[in-house]
Amino acid sequence: MENTPLSDDAVTDLTYLSQFCEGDPTRMHAYTDLYIAAIPAFAQRLTAAATAQNLDELSGLMHSIKPKCMMMGMKKANDLRAQIEILCNNEQNTPDLYAQLIVFEEYLKKSVEELSGR
Repeated sequence: MENTPLSDDAVTDLTYLSQFCEGDPTRMHAYTDLYIAAIPAFAQRLTAAATAQNLDELSGLMHSIKPKCMMMGMKKANDLRAQIEILCNNEQNTPDLYAQLIVFEEYLKKSVEELSGR
C-alpha cells in the first residue's frame, strides 16, 4: 500500500460527512471549519511528541485524530494513522515510525488545503 499523499489524488472524501449532515451544506461547512481550525494545534503537538520521542503521547494523538480522519473521509490517512498508533503501542521507536509520521503530516497539510478550497 502506498502512503504518499503527494499525488494529485484527493486525500479527503466528504461522502460520509454529507450523509452524516443529511446533505446540509451549512452543517458540513461547520464541521470542515472545525477540522481546519484544529489541525495547526494538533500538528504542533504531534511535532513536539515526535521530537521528544514520546510514544505514549504519539499513540494518544493518533487515537484522538481518528474521528476527524473518518469524518473527512481520509481513508489512506486513517489507515496510516492506525499503523502509527500500533507502532507506538508496541514501543517500536524506529526510523520507520518517524517516516510514517512525516507522511501523515503531509496528509494533514493536504487535507487542510483541499478543505480550505471548498
